[in-house]
Amino acid sequence: MSKHMGDHLPQELLQKLHHGNLYRPGGLGLAVLTLDPAGWPHLAMAPGCVAVAPHQVWVALGGSSQSLANVQRNGIATLQIAGPGTLYYVKGRAAVVRPEMQVMQQEAALRLDVNEVLADTESFVEITSGIGYRYRLMHEDFVQIIGALLDELHTLATEAR
Repeated sequence: MSKHMGDHLPQELLQKLHHGNLYRPGGLGLAVLTLDPAGWPHLAMAPGCVAVAPHQVWVALGGSSQSLANVQRNGIATLQIAGPGTLYYVKGRAAVVRPEMQVMQQEAALRLDVNEVLADTESFVEITSGIGYRYRLMHEDFVQIIGALLDELHTLATEAR
């Protein structure tokens, strides 16, 4: 059962998201949930996210994706952050800040203004894994590219403060 955590990121989650640390090796999976034109949920994997303030999360999302089109149409999204011992849903108003990121032109930058944070916490259930994926690049290349993408998101978030 989901527990309401408030209208901003809990300190522990903010710290993990500060420099995109959730994505680093051993990190958590990220998915963005939007609503399509017919009102159906639409889920997409996100390569990274960063938060430097408790009321905003900056997310990379496919620049030509249906998810991005959904955000542009209705301005809402939910970010799911999942992994061992962690399951959060961050709901909010979303806006496209940069349609093409410099590091990965196929990714867009979204700003998610946090409206509500939920956490799945049950005393008798333990989250044992998250959603994971990897690009078909060599591991070193992948780590470098995602690291640079997270750095770019962090710069956008810091400049917006």
